[in-house]
Amino acid sequence: MSRVASYPLAALQPAMLVNHLRAPRSGVDIVQMVSELHERVDVNGLRTAWETVTARHDALRTAFRWDGVAEPQQDVYESAAPMIVELDWTGADAATIARRRAAFMAEDRTLGFDLATPPLQRVTLIRLAETEWIMVWTFHHILMDGRSFPIVLREMFALYDAIPGAAPELPTRRPFRDFVAWYGAKDFSGAESFWRERMRGLPGATPLPAGFGDESHGRGWHTRMFAAEPAAALEEMARANGLTMNNVVQGAWALLLARHSGEEDVVFGATRACRKGTIDGADDIVGMLINTLPVRATVKSDMPLVEWLGELRETWRSLFDVEHTPLRLVQRWSDMSANAPMLETSIVFENATLDATLKSVGGPLATRGFELFGGTNFPLTALVWGGTELTLQIDNERSLVDDATAIRLLDHLAAILESMAANPAAKVADVSMLPARERELVVRSWNATHVAYPADATLVSLMNEQAARTPD
Repeated sequence: MSRVASYPLAALQPAMLVNHLRAPRSGVDIVQMVSELHERVDVNGLRTAWETVTARHDALRTAFRWDGVAEPQQDVYESAAPMIVELDWTGADAATIARRRAAFMAEDRTLGFDLATPPLQRVTLIRLAETEWIMVWTFHHILMDGRSFPIVLREMFALYDAIPGAAPELPTRRPFRDFVAWYGAKDFSGAESFWRERMRGLPGATPLPAGFGDESHGRGWHTRMFAAEPAAALEEMARANGLTMNNVVQGAWALLLARHSGEEDVVFGATRACRKGTIDGADDIVGMLINTLPVRATVKSDMPLVEWLGELRETWRSLFDVEHTPLRLVQRWSDMSANAPMLETSIVFENATLDATLKSVGGPLATRGFELFGGTNFPLTALVWGGTELTLQIDNERSLVDDATAIRLLDHLAAILESMAANPAAKVADVSMLPARERELVVRSWNATHVAYPADATLVSLMNEQAARTPD
């Protein structure tokens, strides 16, 4: 394979490269996109579609070079089509398929990639029956961000579904290298004063919620649906007060961290798309454009909820002019130790799930199912997808946050959002974190301490009786 272009790294790519070098088989930054295909699959046609879509986007033909260079480079190769592997699970019952699927996903994630050798993506086709298949598209997150995933999948399936001999008309998209050139010309010195002021006085990362790490490896994924009625109430609260659902979700996460840590001043990571205000056509680029930045929030218990959420909205808006700042520079300009993590948790909000986004295209995509799995390098990440029913998810590093704690945090996040939806006029202090069953446990069950004892007994007589029963 021959290189056709080389250019520097952008945005989060250096951090992802460091994550890889530290622990190449940890599963961090490995993305798995699972498609359920209820149809007869033309394996050769699918292979051709993947080869064609890979040839269209330089980001999909990229590998990374860090030895012998002053700064790491990403090299684009002439061809780097993904390897396609076929597995046959026909005849297996549902329970066996579920076990095999879980085992495959775990093994596939820790298999990882050698970032120096393309391709950094692979496709596994699993046959369950003549018209039931699973396609797992696995790739390293360093190649592209979440805005890019549906672009690639729409194009790949358009190529696959096309009538033989009639190639679909696909739009011309700017290559990722154009964004990298724009990013490389940026001067971040003007952001220093902003970040020094924003991070002043913050001694370190907000502690992880109390829990127990366990000895198992890997990451846990826990999901629950948020009912349509409170989801609609949250949307109405946001719309009526000039907020977005992203503001509301960040506020809920800030409250959860404050309640669990006992600190009013909290900080967490949040992802920005970083496409607006860059180059023409940036919205349609396939590549890694996003950046994760610290969001610092002071939880003001006496303030009305919507007023406090409005402050968070202004905090988020204020990041626009500095949103491309590398996290390493933000840490350098903060009061935190250079050797300590700045962020222990992060939250991601998307307006719709990948499944809903792709099905909305219609046609054959509407009959297929899509599910996304991807591990970050944060010990704890919350993910929320909008829609008629919100989808809430917690992604936890099990060695630091056990699954039981992660599930409890997911329940607390849902309870906070439900409390916001039920009473948007409340003060921040009145927003409840406890689900009904946990409130019953804490308020009633743990306080049911009444016991019967003889009415004429005294403390001394009871002690004497106990001493007589167990004199040793």
